[in-house]
Amino acid sequence: MIEMERRQRRAAQVCLGAVALTLALVFSSFIISSSRFVEERRPSDSSFEIALWGVVLLAGIGSIALRRVQLGAARLRRIAATGGQLRVLAACERAALWGAALGGGIAVLGFAIALLTGEPFDMLRAALIASIAMFYNYPRAESWRQIMAEFGG
Repeated sequence: MIEMERRQRRAAQVCLGAVALTLALVFSSFIISSSRFVEERRPSDSSFEIALWGVVLLAGIGSIALRRVQLGAARLRRIAATGGQLRVLAACERAALWGAALGGGIAVLGFAIALLTGEPFDMLRAALIASIAMFYNYPRAESWRQIMAEFGG
């Protein structure tokens, strides 16, 4: 169980780092938009911006789907049968790290959209989607204990 706590803590630190990145990008987008760097607002109907929003939404939905697939019962049962407890822990850690990476990527895309449009509230919208993805994928110790009790052997 010491290994589980170590891996869970490390994954949680990465997730919290992605949250800190998101908050820093939100504040940066508001500072940049209120400064002299952005002289005028651009129209928000460009096809590139719409494509970026599509990527943001797909990444948000994909992060939830990825966790569901990575931590599916049948997959964890197969991993436990072939690799044991450490491989199950690695699967839990990998799912949390991918969720944090996708959440951070969503935040970066939101910042790019905010820079393109000059509208800092676009970053807030992306930050909301990133926060939902990161909250859903956050490595909770209790859920890892349940997984280990059921599949860890």
